[in-house]
Amino acid sequence: QLSQLFESAGLKPVVYPDAMQMIWEKVLLNITINPLAALAGLKNGELLDSDVLNGCMLLYREAKQVAEMERVQLLDEIEFEHLLRSVLEATADNSCSMLEDIKAGRITEISSLNREIANRAEQFGLSVPLNQVLASLIEACHPV
Repeated sequence: QLSQLFESAGLKPVVYPDAMQMIWEKVLLNITINPLAALAGLKNGELLDSDVLNGCMLLYREAKQVAEMERVQLLDEIEFEHLLRSVLEATADNSCSMLEDIKAGRITEISSLNREIANRAEQFGLSVPLNQVLASLIEACHPV
């Protein structure tokens, strides 16, 4: 019913039957894009370089383990890579918020992203070394 209201206003809503999946997909995009772009000083489109994109997918694989332990059904790897590429292409000229925060000397949202993945992984006895290292590197960029 709510989606029909938006449609009648000329909008095209996307309805997610599983809100948790939608939240996790947004988090996955942020944990795969933001820390790599921020540390390397890259615009989003520059992450499409195959080596950097491989790093993004390694972050996805680590985080997916945590999601599975929390019983969240996510896009499979091929679907996620397609989504990631689409986002990177659509925002190719953008600098992510984490990069802008570091440039401006502000604290980033890393504690809600890769650090949270690392903390949850630890609770499940999982190893997520790339998320752990990137969280620590970004935290080292925070103002004292």
